[in-house]
Amino acid sequence: MDEDRFGEAEKLGSIMARVIHRLGLARRKEHIALMELWEQVAGADVADRTRIVAFRHNVLKIEVDSPALLHELTFFRKSELLEGLRRGQPAIPIRDILFIHASD
Repeated sequence: MDEDRFGEAEKLGSIMARVIHRLGLARRKEHIALMELWEQVAGADVADRTRIVAFRHNVLKIEVDSPALLHELTFFRKSELLEGLRRGQPAIPIRDILFIHASD
């Protein structure tokens, strides 16, 4: 590349990193990884009745389809699930899980 005409050459990796960031692709990849991990950690039965709705400020927000399951996950399984998620994706810092009931 002619440095006089184009200035300093930039590495393709740094260009791609900026493009991925601008398009939000890194967040989508993180979301997909969390969805796959959630199914593994929670199990297929629970995963079928829940859905990840947000991941902000290191808090995973999960919508639950029934009050009974919401109660079970919040009070009896939250610690176990949080630990499984942290073990399964140590690169994604999950501080907490917030379970919410799905609105009709």
